[in-house]
Amino acid sequence: MSKKARSARGEIVDFDLLSIKQQLATTPVNNTVDSRRKFIDEKDRIQNKTEMQLEVPSALLMAAMSAEASAEANTDPVVTPTDRSPRAGRSK
Repeated sequence: MSKKARSARGEIVDFDLLSIKQQLATTPVNNTVDSRRKFIDEKDRIQNKTEMQLEVPSALLMAAMSAEASAEANTDPVVTPTDRSPRAGRSK
């Protein structure tokens, strides 16, 4: 008997069916099935999704490149105080 429950949305969820589907999805595809899939895709002129993806730089990479460019453009020396005591810079 399968384990069935009702979700928060009111849908019936079959946990045994979900576990079977997960096992089928994680099993590796053998070579004959994979070669047949490739043959059919080439015949139908379907491109692989990984081949169609363009390389787009991420926002983090773009931010790093702009930070490097601004650091190279800024040639002003950094002035740091030599005396770091709490009273440095205060006048009486």
